[in-house]
Amino acid sequence: MSVKLNIGLSRKVGESNYGSRGASINLEVELDNGVLNDPGQLRDRVSDLYALARQSVDEELQRPADAGPNEPSHENGNGHARTNGHANGNGHSNGQHNRVEVAGAT
Repeated sequence: MSVKLNIGLSRKVGESNYGSRGASINLEVELDNGVLNDPGQLRDRVSDLYALARQSVDEELQRPADAGPNEPSHENGNGHARTNGHANGNGHSNGQHNRVEVAGAT
């Protein structure tokens, strides 16, 4: 029988003009029950996983913001811009308004 251990780490760094960017990682591993019976071994395993997570997050944050394929995209991953393709009910796309005044309305 094994037990799953999940280690998560997230870090955010400030940038110029009040900007920031962040990176996070979650590692999930299966541990043998023998590790659970030895607290020292369990602590060592957890410590090793956090060290790996810290190193990975640090490396990601040290990349320049415009470093290529790991840069966030303004698309949703399927080649189309982020939009739901629906109008807002007035016959126009969201953000466009038509005002109609009704005479005698109270």
